[in-house]
Amino acid sequence: MKKQILFLFTTLFSTLIMAQGQLENGGFNNWTVNTHGDGFPTGWTTSFNEYGINYPGVSFLNNSNDASHLTSSIKLTTSVIDSDTSFAFTLLGSIGNGEPVGGVPFSTTVDSIVFDAKFDLLNDDTANVLVFFKLNGTPIDMNIFKLAGTQSNWTRYSFPVNSFNIPNDTLILGFTSGDIDNDMATEGSWLMVDNIRFKNGSTEITSIPNPSFEDWTDITSESPNDWFTYNEFTSPTGFATVVKTTNSNEGTFALELRPDTLHVNDNHYFIESVLIYGSQNFNTGQTTGKPFTASPTNLIGMYKWEPNGIDTARIDIVFTYLSSYVGFASLEIINGQSDFTALDIPLTLGDVPDSVLIIVNGGKAGSILTIDDLKFNGGNVGVNAIHLSEATSGVYPNPTSSDAFLKIGLVQSATVSYNVMNALGQTVSTQNMGYKKAGVYTIDLNSNDFKSGVYFVKVLIDNKETTHKLIVR
Repeated sequence: MKKQILFLFTTLFSTLIMAQGQLENGGFNNWTVNTHGDGFPTGWTTSFNEYGINYPGVSFLNNSNDASHLTSSIKLTTSVIDSDTSFAFTLLGSIGNGEPVGGVPFSTTVDSIVFDAKFDLLNDDTANVLVFFKLNGTPIDMNIFKLAGTQSNWTRYSFPVNSFNIPNDTLILGFTSGDIDNDMATEGSWLMVDNIRFKNGSTEITSIPNPSFEDWTDITSESPNDWFTYNEFTSPTGFATVVKTTNSNEGTFALELRPDTLHVNDNHYFIESVLIYGSQNFNTGQTTGKPFTASPTNLIGMYKWEPNGIDTARIDIVFTYLSSYVGFASLEIINGQSDFTALDIPLTLGDVPDSVLIIVNGGKAGSILTIDDLKFNGGNVGVNAIHLSEATSGVYPNPTSSDAFLKIGLVQSATVSYNVMNALGQTVSTQNMGYKKAGVYTIDLNSNDFKSGVYFVKVLIDNKETTHKLIVR
């Protein structure tokens, strides 16, 4: 598994109907607690709380209402994470140096384990059942049982344990959806388990935590409304690198970025403290800004900076129009500030944007960046929002020394054509695109074939003409 969560910075297309020209929740007074997945069975260590990372879209384990006893069971599924196929597990105990360690108190002498299961183990994969007994910290009986193939109905399984009838004081019990001795786990293999009990002769013993998986602990995280953080990913351990604080400049809360290293048993993850005004797809790394149509001259706010040694925090602001950059600004914060200090980032926009993306990075582990009262200022901020009620077009990159592209945005269906002329008025390229549905279209102008000079791109949308100047170097 990855030991570091990487931040990938790739923008996507923005929407055509824009929001108002100001930051939402720039004072960080509004926060929401979110619940992720089914959580984990209370009392058990699982793939979630063992590794400390919640991978969105990955279903390691689920609380299922398909049960053989009472109302719940657990479903373990082998999944792919970062091109690594990993089986799921649930364990009474923990993992140390790659091995099951710890355990729960269990002093009853037993001769077999009994449980209900159903499964679909693909190819030659096997599920494992681990039953280890210890006395005074020393293993006295270690058992690994295997399940293979497919069992579509709830079935009772029983395996003998502690055949020497030696007294014990600790139990390690675990179930996996794949073979712990096989590095070729199969994606999609699954195992469901319910109604675990031990037996001593004819006497059934259920004195282990949560033997039928009826009790589950929620996985939750808290983040500022309208902003994206990594808190969801580290939520199984309650670890967060973006937190609220009542030590604010104004209002109820401010926001602290606290990058740190997450230690979970033998696993160590450096978690960047990243705050994004926009959204990020964890699986693809793609980041997109939020709708925005004003032309501000400054981003202002308040901050405190407590670096861990020599460190730098950073704020980046990216404005785009039809996915083409129209403005970029950044601020590096180096010198420590123990009191709230004003920040003022000048902005220069080449055109009215349709989206803005803000990324705040809190530096290295142990540093603390506190920010509050972020807002745009100057220009036409505060005036009525600009709504794209008409079709739009643009050419980028401009100037260009390679290919240039024409981007057309339609808010409703329309007939579209374009014509490229050189400085002498001669047509060098033309295309009738016909009737197009609402949406965003990108056309390669094949400007590699153009000689250096000035060109004019005339776009005709439902008989309304717009001309863009293109410079080819």
